[in-house]
Parts: sequence; C-alpha cells; structure tokens
Amino acid sequence: MPRVSVIIPAYNAEEHIEQALRSVESQTYDDWEIVVCDDCSTDRTVEFAHVRTEANSGPAVARNLAIAHSSGELLAFLDTDDYWLPTYLERLVALHDSSDTDVEIVACNAAILQEERLRSDTHMDVVCFPAEVTLPRLCRPTRSSA
Repeated sequence: MPRVSVIIPAYNAEEHIEQALRSVESQTYDDWEIVVCDDCSTDRTVEFAHVRTEANSGPAVARNLAIAHSSGELLAFLDTDDYWLPTYLERLVALHDSSDTDVEIVACNAAILQEERLRSDTHMDVVCFPAEVTLPRLCRPTRSSA
C-alpha cells in the first residue's frame, strides 16, 4: 500500500495533465500512487484516467470517486492545471510526521504562474487569506480577486 494517494480530478485537461503527472513522477518522495478521475471529458483526458464518472459532475464528485479508488494512508490533491515542485510531497509528509499532535490536515500556499513567470503574490495573497491558518479558516469559502 502506498503512503500517499495523489488525487487528480480531470475534465478536458489534455493540455496540462501530462505536466501535472510529470511533477508527481519527479517527486523526491517516492511512496505514492496516482488516481486520476476523468469527469466525462470530450478530449484525450480519458487516456490518462484510472476511473471515470458516469456523467459530468464537477471536480468534487471526481475527487471523491478517485478517493474511493485510492489505497494510500494520506491524500494529496493536485489539479490538472497545477504542478508540484520536486520536494512538495517530501516536505508535506515530513510536516505531517513531525507533528507532536494528531495532525489531520497539512496545507500550503501556492505560487502563481502567469505568462511563463511566477507572480510576486501568492494564492493566499490573492484570496486575502489571514496570516493564521486554522481548520475553520481552511474550510470557509473564499472570494478570489484575481
């Protein structure tokens, strides 16, 4: 059983999915599996999928179906138009494992790539996320100003 299941919901993602998958394959942490759930795409995305929804239902349904087909102890979520830096999983698993408490969620900020350059602001800056990250704040809806 892999330690981490990488959950990827996908819909008409053929333009970006290979880069997302390569970023997982390039991780310095190697105890993972990938579960891609295609949400009834009309392009080649289905060729990368492990499971498929019966009808186009949105990313939450696709994520949940992928989770149902995963076997890892931990879940890591990756969207098809995103990618991870090589040490991403290593750092998140280490943070999870090093906690003195029963950590259930490990989250991070994200750099924003725009026109082949990283923006100076991060995802948390764009959605005006508070400095202190807590579970209630992670679970509340945010409004994007980007």
